[in-house]
Amino acid sequence: MKQVFLSQGKAVVKDVPQPLLDDNSVLVEVAYSCISPGTERATLNATGQSITDRVIKQGQQHISKILDSLQKNGIQQTVSIIKNKLEQVLAVGYSCSGTVLATGANIRNIKVGDLVACAGAGYAVHGQFV
Repeated sequence: MKQVFLSQGKAVVKDVPQPLLDDNSVLVEVAYSCISPGTERATLNATGQSITDRVIKQGQQHISKILDSLQKNGIQQTVSIIKNKLEQVLAVGYSCSGTVLATGANIRNIKVGDLVACAGAGYAVHGQFV
């Protein structure tokens, strides 16, 4: 399935596995996904910032984390952690709607074919299925 991610200041569409259905979840084919210009633009802008810009904007919080990591992990591992963070790909979205394709064994009040609204970061992502 296709899903939208943010990485290094850009929105990218990636092919990823369809979400797995468990006993307490519902699989939905997304018809509409709500994009929040404020939240998602801020996240997009943050993923495009250099480490220097991030430290300048969030100051002491980042400096403390870096110093703690240097003490615990050493220089090489800290540099690796920072590089991974800067190259991180973030799934986005937290509000969508669509049609139920399948329900888990413990779901009682929702059935296949129902139209539903979905919410929650990490669940209602900008993708074909949630």
